[in-house]
Amino acid sequence: MAFIGGNLDDIERSAARLADSGSMARSAGAETHAAVLALSEVVHEAMSRLLSNFESIADTLTADISQSHAVLAGSDWHGLSRENALLVKEQLQAQVNSVLGGATANLASEKTAFIARAQTLVDNVHTEFQNVMGEVENEYLSLAEASRRTRENLALADQTIATP
Repeated sequence: MAFIGGNLDDIERSAARLADSGSMARSAGAETHAAVLALSEVVHEAMSRLLSNFESIADTLTADISQSHAVLAGSDWHGLSRENALLVKEQLQAQVNSVLGGATANLASEKTAFIARAQTLVDNVHTEFQNVMGEVENEYLSLAEASRRTRENLALADQTIATP
């Protein structure tokens, strides 16, 4: 066993640990990127489902109002009261359509905004965190290589000293 500047086996184990730490940094970057991609997909799916459910409810309400209006318009009722009732129904339908249209547009806008924010997070993790973890891995691998070269140089020094 050689001891110039340290135990050569300890130096080799240290180099292996440094290389492993670098690999863990790279893995952490990849795992984080995968997690934010999954988050982005979930946000997209949830917002699409929410918008679809809302549109279904809006369609049902619109159909109910239209059916009610059709029943009123087809009734055997005559006179000013009937005309006023039809006008009220038309105004109600216009208001409901306006509210539902505005709410649907707002929800669609929110969906777009949520998806954009999720994509920004994915991009940031990819360009910042994952790249930083790649740099950390490279630094650890450089340290591991330097440790191995030190070990090799110390081993050569031991051989030189041991040679008569």
